[in-house]
Amino acid sequence: MVEHQHYTDGCWDASYEKLRPKPWYRKIKIRDIIVVAIFLIPLWSFLAWYFTPLRPIQIFILDKTVPNLRYEEHRSLIWLLRHFRYSYGERLYRADMDYYGFHPTEPGKSYRIYDLEGFRKEDLIELANRYDMAWIADSYGVYKNDWESGELSQDRNPIIYGRLSSEEADFLEIMADQGKLVIGEFNIIGTPTSWRVRRQIEKRFGFRWSGWTGRHFDSLDSTNYDLPRWVIHNYTEQYDTSWHFHNSGIVLTHSDETIVVLELYNHLTKDRPEIITSLAGSKAFPKLPAQLDYPFWFDICSHDSSNQTLAYYEIHTSPRGDSLLSLLNIPKLFPAAFRSKNALFYYFAGDVSDTRVNNYLSYFRGIHVIRGFFYKTGDSTDRDRFFWEYSYPLTKAILDEYQRTLKQANILSARD
Repeated sequence: MVEHQHYTDGCWDASYEKLRPKPWYRKIKIRDIIVVAIFLIPLWSFLAWYFTPLRPIQIFILDKTVPNLRYEEHRSLIWLLRHFRYSYGERLYRADMDYYGFHPTEPGKSYRIYDLEGFRKEDLIELANRYDMAWIADSYGVYKNDWESGELSQDRNPIIYGRLSSEEADFLEIMADQGKLVIGEFNIIGTPTSWRVRRQIEKRFGFRWSGWTGRHFDSLDSTNYDLPRWVIHNYTEQYDTSWHFHNSGIVLTHSDETIVVLELYNHLTKDRPEIITSLAGSKAFPKLPAQLDYPFWFDICSHDSSNQTLAYYEIHTSPRGDSLLSLLNIPKLFPAAFRSKNALFYYFAGDVSDTRVNNYLSYFRGIHVIRGFFYKTGDSTDRDRFFWEYSYPLTKAILDEYQRTLKQANILSARD
């Protein structure tokens, strides 16, 4: 039998090559790979999250500001706990169940209250023995108009429920005395908490609220729905003048109802307060950004030498703004986050756990890698941006470190 030759004048006959079937892997196009990856990567991400072992930890969560079923004041905390697979016993945490405070059963009509008011000292000690840590998300409360409308009202209205109670302050002291982690956020000792309870917390944890709170508004025009009506009313009465602001800026309010307005171009060179990570904060939490615009409510606090500043706020004022702040003894640099040197205590002088992040995103491991898709990069007023860039890495680092501490003390393993 004569073997066929496929060379012509010493060259390979290309026509024969065209007739040969291509291997299967050469038929796959880059486009096909991308399409398959689009479908498979989310599946792998979900499976990686789902099969990650649960990390049991008992957390006492207190939120007294729940006028609707969105649970916004502790929503991102529950999101993070679920995402990192921290569990309440054998199940993941739930925003509607696993907290103390105000529980709507039928929004605008009926509710239940689970808090520590009326607990005896021995009851508080027994409760503290059950929990590994405490997170106080909000104590501002629920007000009549908020409750009836299901939204946070921009008008002053009667309180239905709120304030940190003396029993809850005692509970936090017991937790700290037992060497357990205590975390507090903006407004846990502000209005309507009583002066006596406020001083108890301040004395125990070494910090003091100045009475001032503030917030950035992307528009100070009276037509802006987000701008509280009572701010305009109090300002016009206090200064006996009309409301004449239109640009973006910052509103500062005192517990005695004094109002200070800082407007861009008039009092500010930058309309948003900036949160700046300190040197100590960078060393403790290297994944925190060096600086980031902060878009929501904050309070102005100071602390003694028993605490360490992890980040601070800066309000960028013009000379006219400097004069106004100086007149009222308001600092333009003040702590945004600090921790105790003598106890496991953190305080965040802002609404860290208040966000509208999508709950379903918590079910995907590694979702933080593509976080830029979930907020508007150029919009510094987007609260989701602050969640992904600051709350996420800060909370993760604190919880991971604390769980390692508990494991080293054989607390979690003994419970399991």
